Amino acid sequence: MKKTFLILCIVLSILSITAIDKTLILKPTHDIYNTRSTEGLISEYTYSEYLDNQWEDIYNSIYTYNVNNVTSIDVDKNIEEIWTDFEYYTYTYDTNNNLTNMLYQIYIPTLYNYRQENYSYNDDNLVESYNLQKWVNTAWQDSLTINYTYEDGILVDEEWVYFSSGKDNEQYRVSYEYNLLGYKIYELWEVSNDGVNWDNYSKCNYERDINSYLINEIWQTWSNESWQDYSKYVYSYNDAMILNNVTGLTAENNEWINYSLASYQYSDYIYADLLITQLWSNDTSNWENSTKYSYEYIPVVSNHEQNIENALPSITSYPNPSRNSFTVKSNESIISVSVYNLKGQKISEFSNPSKSASLELSSLLKESLPSGIYFLRVELPKSKFVTSKQVILK
Repeated sequence: MKKTFLILCIVLSILSITAIDKTLILKPTHDIYNTRSTEGLISEYTYSEYLDNQWEDIYNSIYTYNVNNVTSIDVDKNIEEIWTDFEYYTYTYDTNNNLTNMLYQIYIPTLYNYRQENYSYNDDNLVESYNLQKWVNTAWQDSLTINYTYEDGILVDEEWVYFSSGKDNEQYRVSYEYNLLGYKIYELWEVSNDGVNWDNYSKCNYERDINSYLINEIWQTWSNESWQDYSKYVYSYNDAMILNNVTGLTAENNEWINYSLASYQYSDYIYADLLITQLWSNDTSNWENSTKYSYEYIPVVSNHEQNIENALPSITSYPNPSRNSFTVKSNESIISVSVYNLKGQKISEFSNPSKSASLELSSLLKESLPSGIYFLRVELPKSKFVTSKQVILK
């Protein structure tokens, strides 16, 4: 059970951090597929395992998108060096681009229903309920429902209800606490068999630095009327404050023992194109390769090509990354440029009295601005705005 929980946490970390992209507005969501844009998104990834001292490709996934979202994922499995149809995911969205259904099917040998996920949303487009169903004989059967509660647009509570043979079974309740900037710092899980009497189950403390970057994630379980250390995840970042490693530790005899290591490699400072997970070996007292995720992304169309093709307003900033100064350039007149950090805070705003199509920002980098990813919100004529990323290295 402990190993399963640790691996689950690693997988969740992979899903949430593969493409490092935080929005200006903090809006909690479980919809990881509602991507809004196809540029720079995963087009293909290969899952490999380290067997007999070499990497062996096991699964290969191909992503298909419409204008706004991923619509399907086709997964093949390597069986005796032959890539064979294995599973297929189909995604459906509402008019607001919110994911409403995910259908998971397996090939045996033709497509066969296995499970589906259904989502509903409130008026603010925040997920309100989640329903997991499994295909049994010739009909869908409820397996899990989750209801979400928000306060001022921030997720504060979840209620999970599992179903067994069509009857209510074990239930869980999850509550969250956030810091003043809206980042999660505490998570409490409770369990109940009747939905009335609740007992402690597990909790997590999220330790963050002064810029709210996650540093430590510490899980504890309730046992013998007290909280017991269970697992810990330590996050480390590069100079641009992009995630480099996640080290997983497990508690044994009141000590933290190495268990897992997830290492990310980047080709463009933003999207991880390689993730390698390793497990700690007590025999060799070293990390040993376990799994590898190799990602390919949809190429980002250059702003010049995009302008010719779509005649839409576009911007670019160069050099990117930058150490001393950078220039913002547009295919239209620039009225102003606002700079935001990853927490959505406005750092600076620059007006452009000449209304030229380019604006150099040098004074910004002379300030005590730390390395990291920033967002440029460029105002163009007729109240149009275009947003871009800028990496600053000091």
